Amino acid sequence: MVAKKKAVRKASRKHTAKKASKKHSHRKHAKKAAKKHTHRKHAKKAAKKSTRRKTAKKATRRKSTRRKAAKKTTAKKATRRKSTRRKSARKAAIKKEMGEVVSKLKAAIAAR
Repeated sequence: MVAKKKAVRKASRKHTAKKASKKHSHRKHAKKAAKKHTHRKHAKKAAKKSTRRKTAKKATRRKSTRRKAAKKTTAKKATRRKSTRRKSARKAAIKKEMGEVVSKLKAAIAAR
């Protein structure tokens, strides 16, 4: 009887030990899976961040080029204005000179 009780106790102990080990392995696996999951999540987030950064960089580059282009166009406009002013001034000077020459000629003709 005593031996039987002992055997039963031993068996139950063995069973609980087995159960515990199974539970432990399950927990271990769950932990690993969770780690993998978090790793994947972080990787995804990092990828998103990097793409966002890339797009932002592109946008800033575009902005700067646009700004540069705008500056160039304004400069071109200014030079055009300057040249037009010069041209008109030249034309006016020529007109004035021609007027003087004509008046001199007229005076000479009248004096003759």
